[in-house]
Amino acid sequence: MRDNLPVGKVYPLSVAPFEEMAHHEMAQWFERFVPVGFPVEMAVHNVSVPKGIVPEMYVTPHAHEDHDEINIVLGAGGLSYSIILDGREQKVAAPAAVWVPAGCSHSANAVSGEGFFICVKIKKEPVPPGISESDRLLR
Repeated sequence: MRDNLPVGKVYPLSVAPFEEMAHHEMAQWFERFVPVGFPVEMAVHNVSVPKGIVPEMYVTPHAHEDHDEINIVLGAGGLSYSIILDGREQKVAAPAAVWVPAGCSHSANAVSGEGFFICVKIKKEPVPPGISESDRLLR
């Protein structure tokens, strides 16, 4: 998989509205960026929730059968998220990373603060016989 990636290429980030995404219902305090032509599906969300505001749930629970997902919460502005994995809610404060395996029902919703939420999707490839799941991820 890594042998096909371009070396040393810079990919500009473009604004990509939430409204065009399934499972995303509102994005009042967020700006979403995606790298144009990037070889891995990812998005960077610039998040700024005003103090005293509790945002409504804007990402409904859903699952992806064909890829794993990494969620990264970053920022010095007290950014925190409510992450629901298979029906169990976890409060996640920056800095943190969350692994969402393929098939896991999940949602991620900002609770408070400012910072960045980064989502990276890792397409699942068939695992050859004799290769462990962790070895597959390192290939």
